Amino acid sequence: MLSQNFIAQAKIGLAYSWVTLVTDIDATDTILLVRNTSSKYNLCIEKITIEAASAATRVDIHCPSDVTTALAGTAVTGVSLNRAFDLTCEALAKADETALAQGAIVDRTYVYANTMKEIHYGGAIELDINKSIGIDILAETTAVMAVIWGFFIKR
Repeated sequence: MLSQNFIAQAKIGLAYSWVTLVTDIDATDTILLVRNTSSKYNLCIEKITIEAASAATRVDIHCPSDVTTALAGTAVTGVSLNRAFDLTCEALAKADETALAQGAIVDRTYVYANTMKEIHYGGAIELDINKSIGIDILAETTAVMAVIWGFFIKR
């Protein structure tokens, strides 16, 4: 179930998803990391979807404290969920991110092999400018699919 805030922000073009499929994952990799770069909006996390292919794994959702180090990894573009708008997403995202250390763990769960899991936050995780959220897995697996769903609200 999506929150009313997410739906309202989607109607004005301010709800996004960041999607990645990473193959040949090493244990403790950050599968996907999103950093809010907006000077006008905070980024609220609606939900995270994750699926591990060949191995069950613990998943840590964390917020790195480092706000200055450049992100490393494969660029992931935030896609507006309201296709009637042509807005540029004010966030950076990287798949298989390697520059930042794991930050404060805000959630921890377990995903079984070949099983998808959705974790709902309803916008409760809110990121100010240069704050990030990351998804780490602890077991080595052949592939991981991850999606971070979020929306922007005025500061």
